[in-house]
Amino acid sequence: MRAAAVFIYLTIAAAAARQDPAVPPASLPATPPAESEWTSRPQAGGVVAVGGGALPDKIYRRILEMSGRREPKVLILPLATSEPDTAGSKTQIRFRECGAKNVDWIYFHRDDAEKSELLERIRDANIVYFPGGDQKKILEALRGTPAERAVRDVLAKGGVVGGTSAGCEVLGDLALTGKSRLDLAVLGTSDVERGLELVPGVLFDQHFLRRGRFLRLVSATIDAKRKIGIGVDESTAAFFPHGMRTLEVVGDRQITIIRRGDDTKIAPGAAGDFGRASNIKLHILADGDRYVLDQDRVIFNDRPLVAPPQTREQADDELAASRAAK
Repeated sequence: MRAAAVFIYLTIAAAAARQDPAVPPASLPATPPAESEWTSRPQAGGVVAVGGGALPDKIYRRILEMSGRREPKVLILPLATSEPDTAGSKTQIRFRECGAKNVDWIYFHRDDAEKSELLERIRDANIVYFPGGDQKKILEALRGTPAERAVRDVLAKGGVVGGTSAGCEVLGDLALTGKSRLDLAVLGTSDVERGLELVPGVLFDQHFLRRGRFLRLVSATIDAKRKIGIGVDESTAAFFPHGMRTLEVVGDRQITIIRRGDDTKIAPGAAGDFGRASNIKLHILADGDRYVLDQDRVIFNDRPLVAPPQTREQADDELAASRAAK
C-alpha cells in the first residue's frame, strides 16, 4: 500500500499544469502578496486549518498573534464531539499554556443557534476555534444558522476562525466525510457535504499523511473539478492571513496540495469506475513554505528542514491508524 502511494506521488509530481482559475472570495481577495510583504507582519485575522493530532506550541501562539491583539478573546466551539466538556477544557488549557488569558468555550445544539446570548458571545470573540471529532456534527449544528453568520462576522471584522481535525475539514467549500474510500481513486465515491466556505475554492482533508488519505483527496479533487485539494497532516497548520489568497505552513509535518489544471486530462467513466488522470499538479510543503492559491505558485522557505525521526513502532502505529480510520 505504501509503495503504491509513493509511486503515485512520484508520478503526478512530475506532471505540470497551468494556473487553475478560482473565484476570489469576498472575505479573502485574490490579490497575491508581494514578496516584500512577507518581511513584515501580516495584517490581523484570517483562517487557520489544523491537521489534528498533538499540536506544537508554535501553532497556538501563531493563532494568538494572528488576531493582532495583545489579549485576544478566544472562544472554543467543541461542536464535533459527544464529549464537549473534555474537548473544550483540553483546548482551553492548551491556549492558556501558550499565553492566552481570556479563553472560554461553549457548546450548543442547532436549536440554540439563534439565541441572542450565544450570538453576542461569538461576535465578541477575536478567535473562534473548532476542536476535532465528527465534522458532520459541526455542520449540523451551525450551517445556515445565525450562529454561522456570527462566526463569519468574526472573520469579517479581522478576527481568526480556525479548527483542527474535523474543525479543519469544514473550513472549505466541501467537507469530506468518513464514508469516502481510502484504498482506491474511484469516480463519484467522494462523500462530501457543503462546508462553511471560509476559504472558497478549497477542499480540506486532515490527519492526511499519517492516516493514508492521499487517494481520498485525489478522488475528491477529480470529482470536484475546480477545487484545490489541501491535505493537512497532523501537528501542522495552514494559515490564511486575512485579505490574502495565500497559505503559510506552520508545524512539524507537511501539507500536500492537489489540483486540476487546464492540462489535466480525466479518463472517461461513470460513478464507480476507476478515477484515471494525468497532469494533476502536486505540491508538498513544510514549515515556513507558502503557496499563492490563484497563481499556483510556491514560495519555499530558504532554509533546509530536517524531518523528524521515526521509529518502527511509530510506523506500525500509523499503519494501524490508517486501517482503522473511517
